Amino acid sequence: MKYYKFLISNQASEKDVKELLAMLESYFKTHDDPEQMQINLDGAHWIGERIPECSIIIKHKDEVVGSTFIMPCTKEIMKKFVSKEINEAELGEEIKNKVSYENMDAIYLCSVFVKPEHRNKGLALKGTLTSIEKISKKAHKEIESLFYWAYSEEGKRLANKVAKSVKLHLYARPA
Repeated sequence: MKYYKFLISNQASEKDVKELLAMLESYFKTHDDPEQMQINLDGAHWIGERIPECSIIIKHKDEVVGSTFIMPCTKEIMKKFVSKEINEAELGEEIKNKVSYENMDAIYLCSVFVKPEHRNKGLALKGTLTSIEKISKKAHKEIESLFYWAYSEEGKRLANKVAKSVKLHLYARPA
């Protein structure tokens, strides 16, 4: 992992954040799907102010090459999302309005992206585990669950590796 840096979102420059947002939007295309959490500067600022340790920006030398993003959640909200009672945009709003480190007992593995030429080096796993370690220290309850909505086969494999590494029950939202 020589030459790679893992920055907590509020340690990154505005230029890096904007570059990352453009990269993520190009991949996830949230503007085309209002049921997904939207990728935008307002959201990035909210994350940087309230849950910065949940977002890791991965840089290789001076280039942004990826990121990981998790969100604290509760099992109650998680169950609504996994059962498709709410969509991802609604999940994000519920988390913003109802979840804190005091009441969280689950983690949403929201998004991970690494440029293809930097994949298969453990970067996504390291970034995700770094965030989980940091928020676990802030949590007032034991975290028992990790959940995700798979965007790719790589995402499924990562979710399984993460859950196994930190010994969490894993739940997936069906496609």
